[in-house]
Amino acid sequence: LWYSENLLTPENKMKYIDSHAHLSQGDYALDLDETINKAVRNDVIHIIDNADSLDSFENVLNTKKAYPNIIKAAIGIHPEFSGKGEDYLNTAIDFITSHIDQIDAIGECGLDYHYLSGTSKEDELNTFRVMASIAKQYNKPLVVHSREAFDDTYSILKGIRPDKIQLHCFCYSKEEAKQLIDLGLNIKFSFGGVLTFKNSLWKITFLLVKVIGFKFIREFL
Repeated sequence: LWYSENLLTPENKMKYIDSHAHLSQGDYALDLDETINKAVRNDVIHIIDNADSLDSFENVLNTKKAYPNIIKAAIGIHPEFSGKGEDYLNTAIDFITSHIDQIDAIGECGLDYHYLSGTSKEDELNTFRVMASIAKQYNKPLVVHSREAFDDTYSILKGIRPDKIQLHCFCYSKEEAKQLIDLGLNIKFSFGGVLTFKNSLWKITFLLVKVIGFKFIREFL
């Protein structure tokens, strides 16, 4: 489901959606109550909790079950875990398809050619195609991680044409953003922590808003 309504309350107070979190992993998982309550106190109305590997699938769904009014579940295989072998991928597919009614989006998945430790381009391409195909088949938003892999990302999205796409932590040029928009798909862009990096091309955010319009930067539920 894509969020397209005005986030202003009748009192004109802005509400927020955290479109990409990993609450069910690492330090956040140690104190979910405090983390989520703090978010709610600061006007966050939904958090998209993203899985990245088989180990995190159950945790994400359990977090959604514990906080059903705020947590949305994205389940998928991050490119970092795409080199685990055929059995691993098949187990992920079985889990996703058997829990599809509990899943709000497919992801985080995609291509990352910057880090290829323990995986290969072929592994990443195969896993991403599978995740994108599941999103298409079940009409679920696809959360895409893409780094130094624009051409292959573009090719897969063009070929499979998922119904709804979030390009998480977008780090390409305005020309490449325009190419993606011209596919005619329901694509949204988001910008993450890389904007804080010293060598970040942070100005791309403002260029994209100017060139492609704010409507392409709204997030999904």
